[in-house]
Amino acid sequence: MANGKILLVEDDEDFGRSLALILKHKGFATTWTGSGEQALAVLTEKNFDMVITDMLMPGMNGLEFLRQFRENYGTDTPVVMITGYGSVTEAVEAMKAGAFGYFLKPVNQDEICLTIEKALEMGRLKNENLLLRQEIKESKGDLLIGESPLIRCLFQEAAALAKSDVNILITGESGSGKEVLARFIHDQSPRSPRPFFAINCQAYALSLIESELFGYRGGSFTGAKAKGKVGKIESAAGGTLFLDEIGDLDPTVQVKLLRVLETKTIEPVGGTTAIPVDFRLISATNQDLTLCIAEKKFREDLYYRINTVKLYVPPLRERKEDIPALAGHFIRR
Repeated sequence: MANGKILLVEDDEDFGRSLALILKHKGFATTWTGSGEQALAVLTEKNFDMVITDMLMPGMNGLEFLRQFRENYGTDTPVVMITGYGSVTEAVEAMKAGAFGYFLKPVNQDEICLTIEKALEMGRLKNENLLLRQEIKESKGDLLIGESPLIRCLFQEAAALAKSDVNILITGESGSGKEVLARFIHDQSPRSPRPFFAINCQAYALSLIESELFGYRGGSFTGAKAKGKVGKIESAAGGTLFLDEIGDLDPTVQVKLLRVLETKTIEPVGGTTAIPVDFRLISATNQDLTLCIAEKKFREDLYYRINTVKLYVPPLRERKEDIPALAGHFIRR
């Protein structure tokens, strides 16, 4: 059984035939072409797990082929460059263009085969990661599956909101699935390739929640790490920050969070320079925040910042018709 499908691009007939035979002997299904133009034509008809190309060839050279290949087929497929006339500048250019490796002729069989195996393994891991991400995305949606009008309407609204970038407040009882809904919104949004960070505001003392959210500079307080710490807001760059039980957030932290939402910048604890941040905020609570505002426990201005749109997750007792579907889901798991 072949270990992977390799496209070899080499204009030197003797070297090309020899390397193709070596690769086939090692178990790789190898297709050999004599030019970059021929290789691009073959690629329109076949898929490959990896490409090995010479640098110096008549017509389209190796770098031009690599750039065209990346433009047409993306960065997932590893490409290894080989040349008989190497230079440091050439190697740097190849790496900048997206090459996985760079070899000088004559090629050491063991070294290039080891590089090929590493590259193919990396490709397999990428594919497995993509499949896993898709399975996780689908399973997250399934956790709030149901046939009731309530749940159908909730997911339709959540899917529509995912396409925008508004701050969302999710309300509902503990255990009703607020974080699941927040993850669903993130996964359906343009921010899905970027991180999703969830923080339960109930779980941290004041000093800890502040450094967890905003980070801190080294030596800013007793016990601080010398290198400091990057906060979750900054780490969520381009992604989504989910603040669960935001009603329990200490008033002093509420003030700092409000400023972040107003200015789109943060100042780590002990820092003096504002850092630009780009994240989408989804908050959740099992409390009536309007009552918390009346009791002076929650800032009204922050409430309106986080509550651009509100979603309510109904408990299962309000959608009993969903019980069979949920039971079936967990039995299948």
